[in-house]
Amino acid sequence: MHIRYATDADLDTLIALGERFFSFSRFADFVPFDAVHARASLAHIQQSGVVFVAEASDGRIAGGIVGAMVPLWFNPSVRVAAEMAWWVDEEYRGTSAGVKLARAFEQWGLEHGAAAVSMSDLVIDGETPAGRLFEKLGYRVVERCQMKKV
Repeated sequence: MHIRYATDADLDTLIALGERFFSFSRFADFVPFDAVHARASLAHIQQSGVVFVAEASDGRIAGGIVGAMVPLWFNPSVRVAAEMAWWVDEEYRGTSAGVKLARAFEQWGLEHGAAAVSMSDLVIDGETPAGRLFEKLGYRVVERCQMKKV
């Protein structure tokens, strides 16, 4: 599994992965997926943050991670590498793709002056499968996101 920066040629594949993530998550309960704007957002984040892809030996994109450097609201002198999207297609789970993407993002954060890396995980039927992986990688739960439709 090879990790590299995403190119413009990867955007359509990343949007397809994003749609699969979206349908797997509970976000669909709150908002529709907008592929056009998602693609524009990814293109913007390529310039202002980072988008990595995991490329399998056959050249297929197995997954990706999207993030940006952000200041902490309660101490803006401290910047955190904040993951915005991280997904590995189901057929590639159990490979090195997810860990390699996370490690590449951590390294990117370190190189860009991050004091910490923030990763989020989905809660599916009360379980947090990625949470167990994060623990193995040295992460600690600080906060989870809750949503309510209004």
